[in-house]
Amino acid sequence: MPANNLTGSSPAATRAQLLHLGTGTPGAATIRAGDGTATAISFVTGGFKVTGTFEVTGAMVVGGAITALGVPVIKRVTSDVTAATTTQVAITELDFTPVSGAVYLLEMALIATSAATTTGVQIVNTGGAGTLAMAEPTSAFSISAIGGTYAATGAPVATNNFGILLQGVFTASSTAALQFQVKSEVAASAVVIKAGSVLQITRIS
Repeated sequence: MPANNLTGSSPAATRAQLLHLGTGTPGAATIRAGDGTATAISFVTGGFKVTGTFEVTGAMVVGGAITALGVPVIKRVTSDVTAATTTQVAITELDFTPVSGAVYLLEMALIATSAATTTGVQIVNTGGAGTLAMAEPTSAFSISAIGGTYAATGAPVATNNFGILLQGVFTASSTAALQFQVKSEVAASAVVIKAGSVLQITRIS
């Protein structure tokens, strides 16, 4: 990498030493574009800022608030979550911390099972603050507010996988995390949200 593509408090211009760029004063270390004429990455307090296109070819883990406009972030369930009663259980990975005042498009695709066709899988949201409206295009069930419930009655099949699709908009009025949970419609009949279920979050304003 050409030496003039590294500036500020960064170490000598070698590829291996790029790992040490973040140890300098925030804002002092930058990585310039290939021709050396434009700053592509600047290190700031707590992270870095990208000027221009930011391409991720592998997995990206978001540990803080989702702030990038128009960049979808996908949260994926990694192990089955079972709700054996009408008490709600957190779907651990299906949560996120918003920016206060931001608006998010939420798209949820769940893989579910139910012990019986008379037992619905119900989705609840907790935490968060602001306004939330989500609906399933193929049914009359919806979530109309923070703390609301997608109160499905019955299931299309017993024990086999079926899908639940929920889409909507969340306008955050604080940075309180929004968490999705699951519960059974029937007290002694279990429902499961399966590993591989996802929540896609896109900040739109």
